[in-house]
Amino acid sequence: MTLLNSLKKLFGTTKDIGAAKVEELKEKANPVVENAKEFVKDVADTVESAAGEVKESTQSFSGKVKSFSEEVVEKAEEKLDKLEDQAENFVENLNTKLQEKYLKPEPVANLEIAPVEQLEEKASEIVEEAKESIDKITEEAKKATE
Repeated sequence: MTLLNSLKKLFGTTKDIGAAKVEELKEKANPVVENAKEFVKDVADTVESAAGEVKESTQSFSGKVKSFSEEVVEKAEEKLDKLEDQAENFVENLNTKLQEKYLKPEPVANLEIAPVEQLEEKASEIVEEAKESIDKITEEAKKATE
């Protein structure tokens, strides 16, 4: 029986020593664990703060982009309206000139018939003026859309 008592005593002592060592290691580890907890908390706070700043910057940038796009659309609409007005005025002026020139009745006594070459030349001039005006309007439209 003494062997059994000796084994119990040996295991009991070992158990007590192990428990003491575990307790000692816990005490030594506590400051490290607390430091790690504080570090993780600080990192989490920093990340949260940075995320908030990013969110604010994104919202600000988004607002600026929206404002800018609204301004661009507004300016484009103004330019298109202006171009439409110019095109209407051009068409009205052209129509008026054509009517004055070709639909104006002349007295039969003063009627002169111009040679075909002169009529062709005059028609070419009118067509050329119309092309130039259309090109001008087209260029302004392109600039307005840019």
